[in-house]
Amino acid sequence: MRDPVIGEEQLMLQRVSDPPARRMSRRTVIGFSVAICIIIAAAIYLAIPPVVTVSGRVLIVGSEKRPELIAFTAGSGRTYVAEVSLGSYSIDLPNFSTYNVTLHYIVGPFTSGKVDAGAFPVSSLRDHATQNFSG
Repeated sequence: MRDPVIGEEQLMLQRVSDPPARRMSRRTVIGFSVAICIIIAAAIYLAIPPVVTVSGRVLIVGSEKRPELIAFTAGSGRTYVAEVSLGSYSIDLPNFSTYNVTLHYIVGPFTSGKVDAGAFPVSSLRDHATQNFSG
């Protein structure tokens, strides 16, 4: 009868010195590492919101000027418009874009105008942001 301990030792030595077995374990480790990296990248990507709700106050300088609309124009030319109610607005904008902001106002029943409020970059890791505008 063989000694079972010696048989296991010989088997272990054979597995360690066997090149295909080592290659298989390296492939397994690399495969698991790649899978973990993909999972982490996907979690980060899914955590960043594609749309950000931007809200705030709008002030137009001038005693008779009342803000009516706020327009955000992206570099692509697409414009997003929100109504201004009691000096406040709220709008959903695509994340990671810069917008040219225009404030539209009315003066009396038949006169309107607009004021450029400058560039506004939206780059947020949160799903909401606050920005006040004046013109």
